[in-house]
Amino acid sequence: MEEVARHDVRGGREYGVVLAPDGSTVAVEPLLAGLKAGLQGHRVIDLPLGSTATPLGAGDTFPDVGAEVSDARATSPGLRDVSPDVSSADVRAMSPNVRTTDLNVGAIFKDDRVTSPDDQTSSPDVKAKSPTTVDSLLVVTLARDLGLAFLQNPQTQSHPGLGAEGCWDQNSVPRNFTLLDPEASPVTTAFLNGALDGALLGDYLSRAPEPRPPLHHLLSQYYGAGVAGDPGLRSNLRRQNGAALTSAPALTQQVWGALILLQRLEPAHPQLQGLSQEKLEQAATHAAKEFTEAFLGEKGPQPL
Repeated sequence: MEEVARHDVRGGREYGVVLAPDGSTVAVEPLLAGLKAGLQGHRVIDLPLGSTATPLGAGDTFPDVGAEVSDARATSPGLRDVSPDVSSADVRAMSPNVRTTDLNVGAIFKDDRVTSPDDQTSSPDVKAKSPTTVDSLLVVTLARDLGLAFLQNPQTQSHPGLGAEGCWDQNSVPRNFTLLDPEASPVTTAFLNGALDGALLGDYLSRAPEPRPPLHHLLSQYYGAGVAGDPGLRSNLRRQNGAALTSAPALTQQVWGALILLQRLEPAHPQLQGLSQEKLEQAATHAAKEFTEAFLGEKGPQPL
């Protein structure tokens, strides 16, 4: 269903989330994006050269980093109710109803929540090297949305709306999910759960030999005892496995690269228009640092 596969935060409620069999709340959209990217292969995307974005010309093309996300038949508020006949072929199939084109695989940002960052002076000494490639799997699941969330105020060290929690109206037939923080950004705990699950399962699918397992079987194992008999690859270990999949420095490059790519694809984007590479790098650094410390438990060097 289209409403289940579209993640959004508005009016203190979160939409496009489901209650998984392990008891965690998961956003469906980044999960599906990761499955799709994994089935297409773990690709490396070359970024456009140059420090400033220019509009795409008539002859320019970019890899299909978003593509179509099919109807995964999440017909109820729980992943446990996913139809048993969902297979890898279903996710490959193009659906006219559920789309994530280009990099638009995160929340549907409303005009009143998409604001240009303040015109602040960037650091005069930016030593980080600009990325030249990005991992399509991390771009469509996590990096793009994480970067956009921190562009609202790239010089703020903390982002109080990151990883907001919530609660269901009932456990037996959950329908409405209310956030505890009414000012939460779209990058909620449920979104981060779905993004990590999508990245981890996409990574697994990208390396799995043909024929790949039916998706209902893969999801049942992941939200149960473990994929393919491996108890280390299951949903309640997503944070530990996420820490093994990426690190703060690596994620900084992925978030920065995702913003560069999005700026090239959408030069009129209200959060990216006219921003320098220094500001993009600053937002990416803060986003990766806070995410890895708060969600993956990764701490940077501590002062003596």
